[in-house]
Amino acid sequence: MTPVLTFLCTIILAVASFSTARASVGAPSDAQDSTDRVRTARRYFIAGTTLQLQGNRHAEAILEFQESLRFDSAVVTLVAIARSYIELKKLDRAETYVQLALARDSVRSEAWELLAELHIASGRYDDGIVAYERILQLEPTRRQLYTLARLYEPRDARKAIGVFERLATDDPSPELYLRIAGLYDRLRDQGAVIETLEKGRTLDRRNVELSARLIESYVSAGRVSDAVSVAVDWKRSPLDGSSATAVWGTLLQSLLQDSLVAQLHLSETQRIVDSACARFSQSYPLTSLAAAVALSIGDRDRGLQAVEMASEMVQYDADALMQQAGMVLGFGYPSMAASLLLTWQPLHAANPRYLQAIGDAYVSVPDVDQALPYYYVALELDPSLTDVWLQLGSIYDRMEQADSAMACYAMVLQLDPMNPMALNNYAYMLAEQGSDLDKARIWSYRALQQNPDLPAYLDTYAWVLYQRGEYSEARLFIERAIQVGGSATHYEHLGFILEQLGDLDGAVRAWKMCLEKDPTRSNVQNRLDRYR
Repeated sequence: MTPVLTFLCTIILAVASFSTARASVGAPSDAQDSTDRVRTARRYFIAGTTLQLQGNRHAEAILEFQESLRFDSAVVTLVAIARSYIELKKLDRAETYVQLALARDSVRSEAWELLAELHIASGRYDDGIVAYERILQLEPTRRQLYTLARLYEPRDARKAIGVFERLATDDPSPELYLRIAGLYDRLRDQGAVIETLEKGRTLDRRNVELSARLIESYVSAGRVSDAVSVAVDWKRSPLDGSSATAVWGTLLQSLLQDSLVAQLHLSETQRIVDSACARFSQSYPLTSLAAAVALSIGDRDRGLQAVEMASEMVQYDADALMQQAGMVLGFGYPSMAASLLLTWQPLHAANPRYLQAIGDAYVSVPDVDQALPYYYVALELDPSLTDVWLQLGSIYDRMEQADSAMACYAMVLQLDPMNPMALNNYAYMLAEQGSDLDKARIWSYRALQQNPDLPAYLDTYAWVLYQRGEYSEARLFIERAIQVGGSATHYEHLGFILEQLGDLDGAVRAWKMCLEKDPTRSNVQNRLDRYR
């Protein structure tokens, strides 16, 4: 109902509420006088309500209502004055008139509702709820019930459910059942969630949100067959394709997010993947999701088939192909990712990021020899690719080609002087060489400032300090690195630092911890042998 219609209804009901009963009491002249007073009160009340309708004349409306009170102190007039005071932001005065109205008529639901609004506007939510609860004892409207339920929602899910279910009993709707299901979800009552959503779906089987929520709940409860039934229902009728896609997408996404359910219902999950690829063979999002589900359950063949279907649809979109390859890499199939990218490489041979993606896939295989040519060509096309320079620096570092690695890190710092990884790695290599330790300390500290709790950066800074002979300070940082990390390298470095500080027992303990984490470190074993 619009505000104008609400006001008009208020006028009609209010006018009707002015009692003429007093006209029948006493002498005829007294009765006539009483009738005249009521008529006059009505006239002023209508004038006041007319001013209220204009929206910005509430002060004038109050004057008319007060004139009405001189002739008949009707409850509806007191409530009307309170409403205008609310509009004028004078809540204390508004509450005074509401309390006067309730003192005269304690079963006036409109007055209780207004009192609740006043409490809520003042931030007194509990008092507002109490006022609305009084309305429950009367004959509340649906709007009043709905408002009370919304007030309950953030504080008491069960009470909110009770009111919403009362509304649903009288006039059920999908929206109400969705809201009730959300409240049961907060209470972690999965059975009630499913039962509520099922009720909603009996009202509207074509409601996308209801179907999607029910599918999510079925999968969460391990009822995969029921989830499939809901999804299949969306392909048995000539429906909007985007709605069917959304529902099936929810089914696949739910299985992807709950890998345990997918694994426990392996054969059914495989059938869902097959069905999705067959039904939505022209939908990239659906086939891509199907591929992800297949790979998440370790079904390489189904995953590959779905990946090929999806990639063919976006073969001219380099970003989409790289995203697809990233997904495949994320599930631990680097060779498949490289193969996917290589299939469409001729279409993107001039895209340096695409070539970088191929190199990254090969690094993950791992097959550095295959990765390097793609990195080189990518840099020829775009020498500003800091990620590629960083990757090359890391590769050369592992290959013990220190000069090449440092040259790559230097290029990164030319492009991005505050790049923390390049600063850290370059500083560590300088420390290992024992050269330019002043620069190593500055660069290592810059990296550490950007990532103060990263174990690798704490370790680098400690190792630079060690090489500079600042053993006590180095100990502080290596112990912090162990606290947040604790790798074999950290314990190895702690041993060297403690050795220089004269704590040989501590050094031995640190090196023993190092060998527990990595028994292949022969240099650490040699150090231990010296102190036995």
